[in-house]
Amino acid sequence: MAKDNDNIIWTRLPNERSKAYEAFSIYRDMGKERTLPKVAAACNKSVSLMNKWSQANKWVERVTAYDDEVDRQAAAEHLRDIAKTRARQRKQAMNMQLKGIELLKDIRSGDAKLSEIVSLLKLGMEQERICMGDVGEVVEERKSEATANPVTFYIPSNGRDSDAGEEE
Repeated sequence: MAKDNDNIIWTRLPNERSKAYEAFSIYRDMGKERTLPKVAAACNKSVSLMNKWSQANKWVERVTAYDDEVDRQAAAEHLRDIAKTRARQRKQAMNMQLKGIELLKDIRSGDAKLSEIVSLLKLGMEQERICMGDVGEVVEERKSEATANPVTFYIPSNGRDSDAGEEE
């Protein structure tokens, strides 16, 4: 989160009383399920008092900014994780290629068949290209003479459309 507390609206406001800020902190930390009645129960205070504090201290605006910052940080962390994964996988792909070249140099030893070496090299090269953002093979498909040059493109998603990280 940002370091300058004067510019962070989810920290305690200059004129905010400690009990009101304590209640706001509970509200803020409840996440998407936050409600004033839940805060009132947690603080053993009335809902009307929570409503008064919420309006006076702009709780909704402050938690919206807080949630946006949490989401921004989560997205940034996710992008860092993707970059690390791609770098690791690219290194592995390059190692596959190096191993293939090493086997190719010593093919007479019989440790590997030429077809296995070619497969290893091809897979290593494909994986490296994918890690570098290459979409892979583009396949053109023409339906019939009557159709005005229809073309189908196969573009692998590389996990970009995965719902694996989303909660239900």
